[in-house]
Amino acid sequence: MISKDDIAIVVSGISLIVSIFALLQKKKIAKERNQLMKEIAISDQILKKRAELADHHQKYSELLSRNTKRLDENLLGLSDIARKTQGKIGEMLNRYDNDQAIYKKYLSNIFHELGETYSSAYDFELTHQSAINLKDRLYSITAEEEKNIKVMAYKKQSTFYRLVHYFFPKQMRPEDILHESSRFFVNIQMLLQRINPEKHQEVFKNIFPILAQYYHYFDKLENDLKDVIRELHDGLDKNRYETFSLRESDDLYWEYKKYLSGLEIIAELNLRDIKSLFKYDDIYSPVLYVVYIAGILAILGDYHVWGKRCSNELYNWR
Repeated sequence: MISKDDIAIVVSGISLIVSIFALLQKKKIAKERNQLMKEIAISDQILKKRAELADHHQKYSELLSRNTKRLDENLLGLSDIARKTQGKIGEMLNRYDNDQAIYKKYLSNIFHELGETYSSAYDFELTHQSAINLKDRLYSITAEEEKNIKVMAYKKQSTFYRLVHYFFPKQMRPEDILHESSRFFVNIQMLLQRINPEKHQEVFKNIFPILAQYYHYFDKLENDLKDVIRELHDGLDKNRYETFSLRESDDLYWEYKKYLSGLEIIAELNLRDIKSLFKYDDIYSPVLYVVYIAGILAILGDYHVWGKRCSNELYNWR
């Protein structure tokens, strides 16, 4: 038989267990409440920081917006002139084609394809490379030996390259893409062989008057371009000494840098390096300079889609 003392002990034990459970539950609730308060405090701090950043960086957003509007129409105009100039040079090349009856493709089509190949290959780097670095690399095609063009044109592309290029297109250097593209060199070879070699210098000379409108437009745009570049650089310089770095507004910072980089690239692609060559009666490998011109005009013509091409497009044009 259970005594009263045993019952009292059991009841006391149950009461103790209930008390312990209630205490643990209370501590748990208190801990959760404290955690919630901390999270609220952190959220408030983040919101306050974001508000401060937004308020402080508003001037940079306005600076970018103002200068974008200032140049947008002119840059679209430059892009349009680059495309039209590309077309006119293509038409001129057709007049020097000795083998049009044999081939289905006009030299104007080949000139256009060469430009598109350039534009596609360098597309990813147009959004982040330094202007001078990019220009020098674009110019490097003029250093190719004509005797090597035919070899490159009929070189078989490796399966390994195709796989790497397909799965990791952004890991490929544009120069590697071009040198592994037989189609690129086949098109250059077409220019070299379908235009009488004795006319190569003349063809190059005849490009100068076609580029006149391009040079004229660039000259008018140059001052505004330099002013905007300087103003955007000044903004970055001033921000170095401010409490809130522009880098803390990640999206705004990269949009700012991307736009500034694009303007610097455009400023370098003025083709003045080519303009100085027209005064000479004889230059080495003039057709390769024609290829370089095709690339510059196509890149400027595609200004509005820089960095937006599908990566596989680089694979498809081979």
